[in-house]
Amino acid sequence: MLLTPERERLHRNLEEHMYQTPLVEFTTLPVPNGNIIFLKDESNTVGTSDLVGIELPLNHYGRVFPAVYRMLEETRRIKSGDFVFDSSQGNAALALTVIGNYLGFQPHAIVPAGHLPKRMLHLLEQAGARLIYTEGVDYVNDFELKIREVMRRQRATRRFLNHSMDAGHTNNETTLRALESIGIEILQQLKGDYGVRPDYFIGVWGNGSSLFGPGRVLRQHGANVVGWELFSQAATYDLAYPGRYTNRFGVPLTVPM
Repeated sequence: MLLTPERERLHRNLEEHMYQTPLVEFTTLPVPNGNIIFLKDESNTVGTSDLVGIELPLNHYGRVFPAVYRMLEETRRIKSGDFVFDSSQGNAALALTVIGNYLGFQPHAIVPAGHLPKRMLHLLEQAGARLIYTEGVDYVNDFELKIREVMRRQRATRRFLNHSMDAGHTNNETTLRALESIGIEILQQLKGDYGVRPDYFIGVWGNGSSLFGPGRVLRQHGANVVGWELFSQAATYDLAYPGRYTNRFGVPLTVPM
């Protein structure tokens, strides 16, 4: 459904001034056999945009939340002024807050107690973030309990954005389409600046979106897609090889559902 002219102006103003993130050649160590490694730098936390008048997150969540907010508002699931919330380990909370405040929502972020870096906490405070802390017992696995708790309170007036998946644990196509822009930029930057195409794309699993979104674009152009994850967050490994992580390393692992 169409937005009002004023709401459309706000969304377009935001979307038209999103930043392209840099593609940087890796030179720290020698790369053998004439290969070149490039890093797509989605790690910058914020960057100033005078046209929008806010500091925009220069990471993949800065791509995701403008699309998620627009989709939910166009489908009449949220409206300006609503209490909206999502879960995050830090970067998503910043994008949720900055973009949500700009669009006139009341964004709240569920974050793991005791795990946010001091710099991220400082940035969230500067952005006026409304934080809801988990109990701090089982890191991100506490998210589901806290989400249910928040929903139980005035359910009719609280909207869970759920940027990582749709109902029934299916892909969130709005998020995936927003993240396709990373793959499109990589192709443009490689061709324009270096005259090459990618042979491999290596991305972090996370919840799968940041790998699958750009990966499906790059695969159409011949790139092999490889996923990796941190040793301390081996949820995907445990799904692929149930029990092997705990048996091998003696570390209990609870996979979020």
